[in-house]
Amino acid sequence: AIVPLIGAALPMMTIICTVLFKLKVNHLSVVMMTFKVFYLVFIFFLVNNIEGGCDNGWYQLTTVSNKCIKSLNPQTWNQGLASCQAAHAQGTLLTINSAFENEWLLNTNNPYDNFIGLNCVQTPYNWVWADGEPVKYEDFMAGFPTNQTGNYCVYLMGYGGQWADGVCNKDITGSICQYLY
Repeated sequence: AIVPLIGAALPMMTIICTVLFKLKVNHLSVVMMTFKVFYLVFIFFLVNNIEGGCDNGWYQLTTVSNKCIKSLNPQTWNQGLASCQAAHAQGTLLTINSAFENEWLLNTNNPYDNFIGLNCVQTPYNWVWADGEPVKYEDFMAGFPTNQTGNYCVYLMGYGGQWADGVCNKDITGSICQYLY
């Protein structure tokens, strides 16, 4: 999202500099004014594009992500997955690929437990993401996964942001959906 902004801002900065030079404005003033204008345009862009390329009601996971996310009401893991798929043509439960994404969620999402896409429903104790992505990152709380029979779905614990495995048919606070744009 930043690259198009810079691409659009450079010609604008050139025009501003040219106009100011023709008006015989001192060079330092030209540079300072150009950067002020660029800064204001940059802030305007950030404020007005806070949802990035996401549909209405969906929010960009991080400022550098192509993932749009949305929290859904309490439900089981399977209901959450179905609701994500119904909410968007490319919807699925959230895949977390890094500590940065996990930390971002902790700081911006609701402070309650939410199902994410990590599960071992098909093959017990073989963890996979609902969208088929390979597991690149895990942040299980100490003592988890428990690998107890039936604990095949993972939720993000609201306080602390670590993960725990649990029973898939348990209603918890919610589910976090994603789609890629």
